Amino acid sequence: MTKIFFPWLDSRLSPNKRIDRRALIGVKQDAKLLAMALTRESRLVLLETDLQIKITFCPPDKRRRDLDNLYATFKAYQDGIFEAMGLDDCLIDRVILQRGEVVKDGYVIVELTEA
Repeated sequence: MTKIFFPWLDSRLSPNKRIDRRALIGVKQDAKLLAMALTRESRLVLLETDLQIKITFCPPDKRRRDLDNLYATFKAYQDGIFEAMGLDDCLIDRVILQRGEVVKDGYVIVELTEA
């Protein structure tokens, strides 16, 4: 199992944010490119089979955040992960979302395994 550490999510990707669609395209592209680079750096290799993704959100502060919005915010990063591996994210069979400890600057831990 390989863990990939991502910096805390760009708040402009939140579905609750009111941002112009044209501006959002660039933000999503940046998130996707970052995810692709981090995935390639991790040298993660998985077979085309049912996959499990476990995402741990370690926020930068104690503000209340619900997991479904965090996951929606993470979607562009997830697309980048799978594009870097040459796989389609429809192979995800199980998604595990959890909160981690509050840490300075925050980060997200992604673990991908074959289900």
